[in-house]
Formats: sequence, C-alpha cells, structure tokens
Amino acid sequence: MSKRKIYRGVQTVLCILFVVLLSQGAIGIYAEGAARKAEHPLEAIYTPEEVGAKLSAIVPLLFISIGFTAAGLLLDGNPAEKLTDDAEIRRDLIASVIAQPSEAMRKERMIQSRWKVGGWLACSLCMIPILFYLFHEEHFPDQDLESMIPGLTSALIPWTFAGISVLMISGFFREQSMRRETDIAKEQKKREAGAGTGFMPKPQKNAVRYTATQIALCIAAAVLILMGIMNGSALDVLIKAINICSECIGLG
Repeated sequence: MSKRKIYRGVQTVLCILFVVLLSQGAIGIYAEGAARKAEHPLEAIYTPEEVGAKLSAIVPLLFISIGFTAAGLLLDGNPAEKLTDDAEIRRDLIASVIAQPSEAMRKERMIQSRWKVGGWLACSLCMIPILFYLFHEEHFPDQDLESMIPGLTSALIPWTFAGISVLMISGFFREQSMRRETDIAKEQKKREAGAGTGFMPKPQKNAVRYTATQIALCIAAAVLILMGIMNGSALDVLIKAINICSECIGLG
C-alpha cells in the first residue's frame, strides 16, 4: 500500500471520527436538555455553556485533523504525480496519446458509462421512497418536531445509505474498468510508439503554480479561522446560530 493511500485512509478516519463525535455531542445536548425541559419548559437546550462543554472534548481532534491536512498539502509529492493518481485522469492522459482507440478500449469505455448511468439511476430510485414519505401529509399530523423525528429518521437514513452505497459500488467497478482501459492503452501506446504512429499532447505547465495557489489559500483560510476564534468572532457566530435554532426553528 502506498504512502498516499495510507495518508488518505488516516485522514478519512479522522474526518469520520470528528463528525461522529460532533453528532454525538449534539444529540447528547438535545437529549439532556429535553429531559430537563420536562420539569422546566422554558429552559433553553442549546446554551453556550452546554455547547462549549461538548466542543471542548472535540476541539483537539479538530486541530489534529486540520494539522494533518495542512501537513499533507505541504509535504505531499510532485503535483503531477498526484494528478495521475486519479484513475480517470490517468486513463485520459494515456488515452490522449493513442492515435486510434482499440475495440477493447471502446468496450471498457462503454462499461464505464453503463456503471455511471446505472449507479445514478439506482440512487435516484432509492430517493423515491423518501419523496413518497415527504409528500404524504399523514406522516406530519402536527407541528411537533419531536414526534416527527423518529419517522423522518427511519424513512430517510436507510434509503439515503442505500443510495450512497449504490454510488460507491458503481464507482468502484467503474474505476476497475478505467484501470483495465489504462492497461490496454499502455500496451497500445507501446505498439504505436514502435510503429511511429503515436502523438504527444502539449504538456501542462500550470500544474505546480495551481497547486501552490491552493496551498496558499488553505494556509490563509486556516490563519483567518484561527484569528476569528481568538478574537471571539466564532463564539458570536455560535450564539447567533443557537438563537436562530432556538427562536426561529424552535429546537430549543
């Protein structure tokens, strides 16, 4: 397994863990607040103190994830190698130097198209039960959000998970087909190079400059976020968001 794949795997785990802990904290605040509201109906659920207590345990993981991402941007290898690590980009780069695609290449391209269309079609079909649920008024007998959440959850989460799973499966098989097409194109490229019938596209000169711009923007964004946290702007935004949820939407 390459270092880049290991890095991406760790980064993915960090992001998923952060989302899970953040969701768990939000659900915990709501559950504890709802229990207290049974005795004190006017008591707010999402208060700055409650949110700060939950976030204090998650913030270190957030900074680790941000640092890990920044380190990956700064320490990663050649930008051109990063581009060719993508199966579709690598396929297109190899196919661009082929004078005439072979029958096997056209067959793999057709397979990729079928997997792509089929994946999105199956995902769309998974969304139909959700639409049926949302457009049936009997599922929303009143404006009580707490009574509607269990039904919404049972209707949305399974079908959404199924749709995402279908897209992931179709994407996996589509990538495998791309890799097969790339291997076929490499063999054909060798034959054409021996026969003198191949051609070379114009090199991309702006890849390094474009990547440097991305890194500079990411660093600037991280600095501005830290400045906002240090001068108290993040807390102001958090309080405003809490007030919106509590007063307008009615979660509190």
